[in-house]
Amino acid sequence: MRRVQTMNWWLVVVGLLVAVAPFAFGFNGIAAALWTFLVVGLAVAVMAGISASIEEEGTIKLLDWITAALGVALILAPFVLGYMAAMAALYTGILGGAAIVALAVWGEVMLGREMGHAL
Repeated sequence: MRRVQTMNWWLVVVGLLVAVAPFAFGFNGIAAALWTFLVVGLAVAVMAGISASIEEEGTIKLLDWITAALGVALILAPFVLGYMAAMAALYTGILGGAAIVALAVWGEVMLGREMGHAL
């Protein structure tokens, strides 16, 4: 369980980085991108923090899959919300979303191994 908790703390860090990305990379003037990154980043950070702090396997699985879905939403957001012309927002969304999905799914794989079963 320790490795799964560590993975979730990394997700907290990535979520916070996603939340501050609009300010760091200068696309905070694009309202759709700003709110997408703030909401997704903070939601990922909160859910991963909760997941890292509990021991209930079912709840951890649920939070990890919701977190992965938020990562996919971050990847798709520039295309759906129409800010794909802002290259900083586009690439940050794709890379940040991919990192979130990868960490959340990897956490699920490790949880399955630690609990003695597959996904």
